[in-house]
Amino acid sequence: MNNKGLTLIEILIAIVVSTIVIAAMLFTYNTFQKSYRGIMDRSVISQNARTALSIITNDIRMAGFKDFNSKWGNLPTSVIILDDKNNAPDSIEVIYDYNKDERIKISYKLNKTNNADRHYYLSKARFVWNGSAWSNSSSLGAYNYEKVADYIMDMQFVMRDSTNIKLNANQSDRAQTIETYLIARSPNKISKINVSKTFQSDNSQVQCQDNYHCEDFFVSVYPRNIIKN
Repeated sequence: MNNKGLTLIEILIAIVVSTIVIAAMLFTYNTFQKSYRGIMDRSVISQNARTALSIITNDIRMAGFKDFNSKWGNLPTSVIILDDKNNAPDSIEVIYDYNKDERIKISYKLNKTNNADRHYYLSKARFVWNGSAWSNSSSLGAYNYEKVADYIMDMQFVMRDSTNIKLNANQSDRAQTIETYLIARSPNKISKINVSKTFQSDNSQVQCQDNYHCEDFFVSVYPRNIIKN
C-alpha cells in the first residue's frame, strides 16, 4: 500500500492552477454580467421611448375631436398648444372631447431629474373644462403631472402643413402632420470611456458626452380631427 502524500511543489502547483481557473471563471462571469446589463439597458431605452411616443401619439391623434353631442360647443381655434423652445425640451398641450360631457386638455412636459446632468423624465397631466376654466380637480377626473417615462434627454415637436412647411406654435389649425422627437439614454453607464454623440432635432441640439448610451426616436402623426375640421 502506497502512503506517499503530495509534495510541497505539487500542492503549490495545484493552488496556482486552481487560482487561474477561478480567476478565469470570475472574469468570464463579470464579462457576461456587463454584456447582459448593457443589453438590458438598451432594452430599457427602447421601451421607455416607445412607451412615451405611443402615449403622446394617441393624444395627438385625438386633438380637435368634438363630440357630436358635446355640451361645451365649439372647440378653441388652437387645439394643440406648443411651447417651441430653442435648445431646451418642448412641451405640448392637446385639447379634445373625451365624451359629450368631458372636454379635456392633456399636457406633456419634461421635468429635470437633478441638476447634475441633462436627464429628464416625461410627465403627463389631465385637465378638465368646467365651463369657465381648465380644472385639475380629481373630482372631475383630472390629475396633475405624473411620471410616465424616465431617462429622457430631450423632446421636440414640429407641426407641418400640407406643403411640408414648418408651422408656428400658434398655427395648429393648419397642421397636416405633427412630428415628435425623443432622445433617451440608458439607466446605467455602459461604455468604459466617454463617448461623444450629437443629436439634432428641430431647433434643439443634444450632445451626449459621457459613459451612458443614447438613442433618438421619431414618429410622424396624422392629426385626423384637425384636418377634418
